Amino acid sequence: IRLDYDAQYIIHYSSPAAQNSGSLNSAFGNLDSIQQLVDAFPAKVAKVQRHWRDFIERKRKVGKKIVLWGGGSKAVAFVTTLGLNDELASIVDINPFKQGKFLPGSGHQVTAPKDLKKIMPDVVIVMNPIYVPEIRKSLNELGLAPEVVAV
Repeated sequence: IRLDYDAQYIIHYSSPAAQNSGSLNSAFGNLDSIQQLVDAFPAKVAKVQRHWRDFIERKRKVGKKIVLWGGGSKAVAFVTTLGLNDELASIVDINPFKQGKFLPGSGHQVTAPKDLKKIMPDVVIVMNPIYVPEIRKSLNELGLAPEVVAV
């Protein structure tokens, strides 16, 4: 098992054992500790969801325009899981094949980075933290300096 792509993904390689390796506890370590992690998972997910809903609501209450940078599966999951609609001023993606199309589930239209000059966002939520430096550079080139936060 290893982390990859800036620790965003867990890569796991395995193969079947040649023979029965004994009890589950000996094969997988302490199952009680694994069960504790499993039991805690729903609460951890709820906490992360609350964090992002609260973050977006706080920004909106003070009149901030929020855009999401990234129009792929992470954006779809983020938007649909949080139930976001008009809280977002735009979804932005550099892929010209996504621009002008719509996010599944939410129907948000995906725009090009250059369109941000019209939108003038105050906050950019970046779906993939590995791209924050590149996105900040693109925003600077557009003459924009919004707050940039990564999921």
